[in-house]
Amino acid sequence: MIELGFIGGDSDATWAARQKIHSDAIAMCNKERATFGKTVKDVASIAGSFSKNNILGDFVEFPTSLKTQVAIYNKAANTESANDANMTAAEHKTVLAAHAALVKDSINAQKLAEHNMAKSLKTKAVLMQ
Repeated sequence: MIELGFIGGDSDATWAARQKIHSDAIAMCNKERATFGKTVKDVASIAGSFSKNNILGDFVEFPTSLKTQVAIYNKAANTESANDANMTAAEHKTVLAAHAALVKDSINAQKLAEHNMAKSLKTKAVLMQ
């Protein structure tokens, strides 16, 4: 080992060069360790904020009454049409009321769907960062 120069035989200049390489490597490791530690803390902080904040937004559930309104409208329309080909004023009023309720609920359902789509796109943008 001595003959090959692995042990001893260093001049002051080569020994200083080896020490510099060693200290530079340790400094680089410490710098990267600090960067990694900061990144881990940042990720933990962001994950913590996601767990505390509702990043998904305020999604609105569709009203279950829409399906009921469709059933009521269909039943009324089928009943009235089965009884007589010509509706009376009262029958016409019943069907119109059911139809109006159905249209109103359909419009509200469309608004809710558009609201939820906008929230979904915002959520996607946050998650894709």
